[in-house]
Amino acid sequence: MAGRDDLDWLYGRNDDAPDPSRPFGEDPAPSRASARADGRRDRREDLPPAPPSPPRSALRGGPSPRPSAPAGRPPAPADPRPNSLGSRPAGGGPRIPTILGRGRAGRPRSTVPRGRRIRRRVLTVVAVLLVYLLAFPAWAWFGSARVNATPAGQRPGRQPGITLLLTGSDSRVGLTADQTHAIGGGSSDSGRTDSIMLLHVPVVGAPALVSIPRDSYVAIPGHGKNKINAAYAFGGPDLLAQTIEQDTGVRIDGYVGLGFEGFVSIIDSLGGIPMCLDSPMKDQDAHVDLPAGCQTLSGAQALGYVRMRHADPLGDIGRVKRQREMVGATVKKAVSPLTVINPIRWIGLNNAVRGAVSRGKDTGPLDGSALLYGAAVIGGGGGHTISVPTSNTNYRTPVGDAVLWDEAKAAIVFGAMKTGNTTNLGQFDKKD
Repeated sequence: MAGRDDLDWLYGRNDDAPDPSRPFGEDPAPSRASARADGRRDRREDLPPAPPSPPRSALRGGPSPRPSAPAGRPPAPADPRPNSLGSRPAGGGPRIPTILGRGRAGRPRSTVPRGRRIRRRVLTVVAVLLVYLLAFPAWAWFGSARVNATPAGQRPGRQPGITLLLTGSDSRVGLTADQTHAIGGGSSDSGRTDSIMLLHVPVVGAPALVSIPRDSYVAIPGHGKNKINAAYAFGGPDLLAQTIEQDTGVRIDGYVGLGFEGFVSIIDSLGGIPMCLDSPMKDQDAHVDLPAGCQTLSGAQALGYVRMRHADPLGDIGRVKRQREMVGATVKKAVSPLTVINPIRWIGLNNAVRGAVSRGKDTGPLDGSALLYGAAVIGGGGGHTISVPTSNTNYRTPVGDAVLWDEAKAAIVFGAMKTGNTTNLGQFDKKD
């Protein structure tokens, strides 16, 4: 019983039993265990009431009972919207935990507004298109051959606008003997120019493509008077540019040249050029035999078309007219959507240009941009396409029959180029 009494004392049992050792009527001293129990009860009474515990089904992930709606009011629907803690399933119940900051499918939720995302995508597409449209022409331009085409001697001062000298020479570089024979190129490389053109991009007015007949009788610095294409044979592009500057007063800002092989490769890279002939064309010297009507000319056929002059009643004048037609048709097809959206054709064209074109050492990116712009306008049917006005196409000279310019009318054409204003050149459009 001694052990039981010790336990009773330890756990505060029989605290109210009278102690015979204390006087009658005296309250017994509280035990230590009772004091501790009273203190705990006092603290619990000071705390706010605890919320009811959830049912066991809710703790196991099952649906929890929803409070009943007041009489006469339909129950509120379940909230389907997810929050940072999870999403609420249909029919109520606890929220299903989800990864913080993610949607229902676990994908990251973008904090960028939808309108801004659309603008970013549009800008990305535009950037890719610009790279596609500009990167390949830039690659072709900067990868082309460089030649000395800077005129020597006293030059005209800086003039408004940009004027480029364009030549098509009879160079056979890159052609085999069979290819040379097929296009009627002859057996020697004389280094003459079959076509001479000035492309002027003005400050005021539309671009102008001016053909200079290769048989024009002019003064060549250091060589007296001769046909203008002889200047190229005597001294190359730089002497030709110097001759044009001194005879016209127009400053040449850049030079772009093209040989036989380059011309053929560019036309073939485009799949041929459509051309309509009013009458059959046959010339043994140019190796061309074409029927009348509309047809697609291959590179070799197109070269014969622009070179023929012996079977043409207009001779060299008729040839420069066809050259301008071919330039316009080629550029039109080169910049057409069917060419641009076709990667094989677009890359093939720029690759052909890269290997076919030669440019002056001083011909820079600004000149290349002017060339693209002017050619695009001309190819689209805009601008001015004219030939230097002439007064005599069969002028007898010590070097053979030549072409004399009409000095008064030619001065108007070259004056427009010197002032950078082509608004008065419409009177000469498509006149030979």
